[in-house]
Parts: sequence; structure tokens; C-alpha cells
Amino acid sequence: MPVHSNYKTLQVTPLSPALGAEISGVDIVGGISDAQFAELRQAFTDYAVIFLRDQDITPEQHIAFAEGWGKINVNRFFKPTDDYPVIAEVRKEADQKANIGSSWHTDHSYDQCPAMGSILYAREVPSVGGDTLFASMYAAYEALSDGLKQMLSTLRAEHPVAMLSATSPTLTGMLTILAAGSAIPPRQPGMRCIRLLFATRFQDGRLCMSMVISR
Repeated sequence: MPVHSNYKTLQVTPLSPALGAEISGVDIVGGISDAQFAELRQAFTDYAVIFLRDQDITPEQHIAFAEGWGKINVNRFFKPTDDYPVIAEVRKEADQKANIGSSWHTDHSYDQCPAMGSILYAREVPSVGGDTLFASMYAAYEALSDGLKQMLSTLRAEHPVAMLSATSPTLTGMLTILAAGSAIPPRQPGMRCIRLLFATRFQDGRLCMSMVISR
């Protein structure tokens, strides 16, 4: 995992060799200077997943913090809060058995312009379990042989949003559905598809395994 920064306004504790870091010295409520926000962006670039603990923020502060990163991409698959339509609520009640987002996935990879990332604010979490797992698709790509990278660069795949409504969220289930040819509509002229499996990170050109929609 290449890291290029010497941070001056915050402290960064890496959480794994591949990705993830805990950030301290940042107070969203108290305000973040331009210099510190620049280092926060760099930490996100360096580690891909960053955690800021003990932030007691209001919805207004949540929105202002998100707007510091760029224009908000509103999630259209979760119910927005009544008073703040740009905030989507992910809620799981005690009697719910289904696991939200249980399979490996990239958020909004089917969009023409996928969001840069997601800002999740955990208000109520279980004392045990409920962990979210992250995988570095940069490390996954960089571990491939040159021959496999070249072979994969020529592939194309359909990636309609209809995949989200498939009955099975597992890879085996998806492949079964594709083989049956019943759940995914046939491609129409002009229908968006994806280039599999490369994306270039806009900050520094680092390649990763991903899915980028093209015509």
C-alpha cells in the first residue's frame, strides 16, 4: 500500500497492510481548516477507508462535512430522512433477519459517474458483531500477473441495475441467474455496459479492479 504523506494536522493509525486507517485529531463540530481537510483527503487517498471516532454531529454538520468532499450523490435505494433528503437512513430492526449488503459489492458501480465514496455515521451499533468488511481492489489488481491483467483488459460485461433485484445476492446465485437468462433483460442498442475490470484513481492514476460503465 503506497503511502506518500507526512501528516501535520492529524494523526493516522493504519489498521491493516492493504487498506484502512483510524484518524484522530479531527473535530467535525469544532471545524476543519482547509489545511486539515486537505490532509484528510490525502489520508482517504492513501488508505481508501478512514474512520473518525467519537464525532457527535448533527444532520446539518453531517451534510456540511459531506459537501466539503464534493457534490452529494444521493443514495436512491435507501429511504431518505424526512427532514434531510440528502441523508439516506440504513436501518435494521431487531426482528429483521436479512443482512443488508451481505455480498461483496462496490456501491453504485452501475452509475454513469459513481460516487467517490460514502460517509457513514453510525448512531446505533451492536456491542458484538455487525462488522462491515472492506477489500482493497487496488491490492487485488496489483497482485495479478501481467498476462492476466492484459487478458482481463479486453473483457466486457453487462452490469444493469436489475442485478440488484436478483433473488440471490451470492456470486453462485448470480451466475445461476445469468445462465438461466431470465432475470437480466437483453441488451438494447445504446444500453450502457461496463469495461471490466479497471479504473484509474483520479488523484494519482493508481489502477484498481472495478467496473466502469461505458457505451
